[in-house]
Amino acid sequence: MNHAINSSIWKSDDELAEVFINWGCHAYEKNIYGVKAEKEFRSCLKLVEVTVRNQYTDEWDILDDDCPYAYQGGLTLAVEKESKRKVRTLISDTRNPEMPKVVDASEEVDRVVRNTLFNPKWIEGMKKHGYKGTSDLMKKMVNLFG
Repeated sequence: MNHAINSSIWKSDDELAEVFINWGCHAYEKNIYGVKAEKEFRSCLKLVEVTVRNQYTDEWDILDDDCPYAYQGGLTLAVEKESKRKVRTLISDTRNPEMPKVVDASEEVDRVVRNTLFNPKWIEGMKKHGYKGTSDLMKKMVNLFG
């Protein structure tokens, strides 16, 4: 998904959903290693009502890599394409195991953007790291748009 999104050659969410389905439809079990099971995968996608991702640490956040949009985002698009309905995209926040909570993915993105990209103290801290700080800031921006 991340390569398709970054290439900017797709024209619709349905095209991105097809990329996810094509790459994610392989079955694995005891004696089966990566056999294409597209029909079965599409059938399962129709049954999904919510996609959930766990945020379990403050060491990294939803904008630190492309996995959140590549996997959860791709899965959400594929489910919506196959089921013909919107599904909820949630984050289970277990950073504090004593107080776990579930939030909408948009709430988690808002939290991270406020704590980093819109936070003058965070930006000043990144400036102290020179090109590495700039690279980290740029990576968050790219992943935000992803």
